[in-house]
Amino acid sequence: MASLQSLIKKSPSFVQKVYYDLVPFSKRYGSVFNETYNFLIESEKWSREKLEEYQLQEFKKLIQHCYENVPYYTRVFNDRGLTPDDFQSLSDVSKLPFLTKDIIRENLNDLIATNMRDQKSYEFRTSGSTGKKLVFYGTDEAYKKEAAFVLRAYERHGAKLYDEPSVWLRRYVPVDRGSDLWYYDYELKRLYMSAYHLNDNTINEYVDTINKKKYHTLVAYPSSIYVLACLCEEHGLKLKHIKKIHVSSEMMLPEWKRKVEEVFGIVPVAHYGAIEKVCFMNQLEDSDKYYENLQYGVTEYLDDGNGNHTIVATGFLNYYMPFLRYKTED
Repeated sequence: MASLQSLIKKSPSFVQKVYYDLVPFSKRYGSVFNETYNFLIESEKWSREKLEEYQLQEFKKLIQHCYENVPYYTRVFNDRGLTPDDFQSLSDVSKLPFLTKDIIRENLNDLIATNMRDQKSYEFRTSGSTGKKLVFYGTDEAYKKEAAFVLRAYERHGAKLYDEPSVWLRRYVPVDRGSDLWYYDYELKRLYMSAYHLNDNTINEYVDTINKKKYHTLVAYPSSIYVLACLCEEHGLKLKHIKKIHVSSEMMLPEWKRKVEEVFGIVPVAHYGAIEKVCFMNQLEDSDKYYENLQYGVTEYLDDGNGNHTIVATGFLNYYMPFLRYKTED
C-alpha cells in the first residue's frame, strides 16, 4: 500500500483526483487509524469512572515500557529508587522529574525505546514559536492514532474532515511573489489558502474562490479567521456554503470569536494538541471549555504562583520516544 501511495502522489492531478475520490481516507490510512477511531466512538459512551480506569491502565503500561526499554527513564527510575510498582495512581506521576526540551536535546538517543529501534521512524519538529525548535522521533502509528483524535474533534461539532472538501486558511505560504495564493490538495481534499495575503486588495478573490465550490468546513488560525471576518464585513461579502469553522494553534480571543459569530453566524470551535503528541483537548459549540481526552494521556496543570498554569503532559501515543511529564511551555 505504501508503494501505491507513493506512486499516486507522483501521478498527474487527474489521476490523483480519481483515486482519492474512489478510495476513502479510512481505507488509505489503514487498521491503526480505524481501530483508534472506532475505540474513540465506543469509549465516548463510557462513564467518567470507566474512562479514568482506562487512563490509569494505559499509564501503568507506559511506565512499565519506559522502565524496561527507555535508557533515559531507566536511569531516572533507578536514581530515585523507583520501580513501576510505585505508580499505582495517576497522581504518582509527580514522583518523576519534568521533561524539558533541553533534556530531550541532551538525551535524544537514550529516549528512544531499545525494543523499537528496528522499526521505521519519522522525524517530528516543533515550530520553535516559544524558543528553539525541537526535533524528536516516532513511528507511523503515532500519526495514524493522532489523525483519529483530530477527526473526532471535528466531528463532535459537525465539521467535515478528510473525505469532504474543506478550506484551510493556514499551512500554506507562497514560495515567492509569483506563486499562487492557494492550491488544492487532492489527497486530503483541502483548498490551502495563504493566511498572510488577506487584505483589502485580495479579499474579493479569496471569497469568490471559496464560494465557487460547496466547501462545508473552514479551518483557520483564530487570528486569520478574525481578519477574514473583518474584511468580509467591510466589503459586504458572504461565505455562501461554509457551515462550520474550526480553529487551532492560537488562543481565540473573546472579541475575535464575537466578530466571527456576528459576520458568519457560525460559532468557531477549537481543539488543542501538540506536535509532541502528549495532550489533546477539544471544544464543543455550546461552551468555551476544553474537554480533555483521557484516552490520549495524562495532563497536569502547573501553577506558577501568579494565577497562570503551564500544561505538563504524558502522552500514550508515542512508545518509540515516550515523553513523561513533558513541560509543553503552553
